[in-house]
Amino acid sequence: MSLVMEQPRGATVFAREDRYSSEEIGTNGVYFATHGSLDEAAWEDRTNELRAIRTLPDDWDGEGSVAPSGALVDGAIGLARILQREDESPPDRIIAGVNGTIFFEWYLPVGYREIEVVAPGSAEDRRLQDGSKVPSVLPINWL
Repeated sequence: MSLVMEQPRGATVFAREDRYSSEEIGTNGVYFATHGSLDEAAWEDRTNELRAIRTLPDDWDGEGSVAPSGALVDGAIGLARILQREDESPPDRIIAGVNGTIFFEWYLPVGYREIEVVAPGSAEDRRLQDGSKVPSVLPINWL
């Protein structure tokens, strides 16, 4: 299993200076984990959040939202394992989308990044460069 991703064209917004140092951010805006067991524990927490998303019913928010399928949750767990193996920081949060997708979100000093898992082996990596109103959108495929 490998991750295929196009070269990013920008970094992202919405700074959170308290968590990351500039040395931990690669030139492509990806945060590389340097906290060892802290990141391992956070990745385990995120995996548990994904398992909890599996239990959501349709209309989980009372607004008619579609629950992510079990296959999509399995795909998101697979992506999380790939990102962890590639020493990326665990996302700041993982949430179910209202249309049956799953979002991984990072708030970095260089900006905001989200990965939306749209199918069991497919996602979109969105990054919004500081000061920009136009995100870069990169397809990700694994499996």
